[in-house]
Amino acid sequence: MNLVLPVSMYTFDWMHGLCSAGVLNYTFFAVLQSLEKAGIQIWTSLQQFMQFWHMPKALKSCSLHSLFDAKAVAAYKKAACLKCSASEMLAMAKPLQYYVEAICLPQQVCLLESKCLLAWVDVLDFVSSIYTMPSPSAQELQTLVEIALSCTIGAGFQDVVRPKHHWCLHLPSCLNTLQCLPSCWAMERKHKVVRKYGNNIMNTTQYERSLLSEVLREHLAHLDSDEENLRQGAHMINPVPTTRKIQKQLMEIGFVLAGTSSFSSNTCRLASGAICTVGDFVFVVCAGPSPYKCGQVQCIFQVSSLEMCLLQIYSFLGDKVGTQATKWKPAGHLELVAVDAVLSPVVYSHSSKDELLCLTPAALGKFGSKKTRSLAAALASFVCLGSSLCWLQPIKAFCFFQPKDW
Repeated sequence: MNLVLPVSMYTFDWMHGLCSAGVLNYTFFAVLQSLEKAGIQIWTSLQQFMQFWHMPKALKSCSLHSLFDAKAVAAYKKAACLKCSASEMLAMAKPLQYYVEAICLPQQVCLLESKCLLAWVDVLDFVSSIYTMPSPSAQELQTLVEIALSCTIGAGFQDVVRPKHHWCLHLPSCLNTLQCLPSCWAMERKHKVVRKYGNNIMNTTQYERSLLSEVLREHLAHLDSDEENLRQGAHMINPVPTTRKIQKQLMEIGFVLAGTSSFSSNTCRLASGAICTVGDFVFVVCAGPSPYKCGQVQCIFQVSSLEMCLLQIYSFLGDKVGTQATKWKPAGHLELVAVDAVLSPVVYSHSSKDELLCLTPAALGKFGSKKTRSLAAALASFVCLGSSLCWLQPIKAFCFFQPKDW
């Protein structure tokens, strides 16, 4: 009856293809080995280099510099690839891209190998940014994959090529069919749930049924107990009544009147799905020389239905030439922004005492930036609130919007 056509629905998982014992694991290792053969103490250099970068607090468990200690490097050389988790590979990609752009290319070291690494990072950036694109182009992805494969051969990495390199040639057709590229990032975590119950079940005659029922009970309990699972859009996570200290600060800037209830949280979920935590540096959409502003989150709170972040603002100094990074310096003032306006937490480094260097997230880079600029429309609801709620007036000097916007 042709109701179900499994072959036509088949798609390749780019997460496993690129990041889990995939293309990037073998390519990155081959490039780093080439740099070592060129006389650079690349493994020691990268271990020191990675210590300068600070990850968003939601990723604090990811220690990039430990991926380049002596024990890890010995394992890499034995396996002839970077043996790390897919999440670690994804976290490593942007700092490693910056290292090649800022150090290897200007010094003309291993040019073909460096271009190969950058070409594959472009493929990773594109597929991980598809959710931000209104009309992702399968042809553009096809071109990026073909360039990356050509660079692989041009760098002399024929021996590195694996079947997963060929997988990448199928991603454009999957994108053309589905208009998206599903991946297994979320599903990988489910292995732990299954193992937690499966390892303790001794009755093998009813093993499958027992395991299924235990996993299903946990899922239902989790859905019933955690409201955050069913919420969409940007929102605070586990808000609690604000402390007296925060309440006093909000009253001092005129955002809260005496007797008004408010809530605060250390974390919030952004519209992109990313987690933002107090202390993170974030990019916020705006109009100016840069398509976004940068700030450090000081407080996340809610008054009525309005959820806000208080940011320590940094001024845009310019792009880091030849790299996908931007430079910022402290502006010396605070601003209030709607949680909806926060685009993404960023990986950053203090390049000097008063200068911040931020790596541009893939979704805000050259493949996802068009969508990013259009997100300015998401701020319209806050502008409308500002024009009708008189108790917001005293905070104009602190607010993301200038007085002329009210």
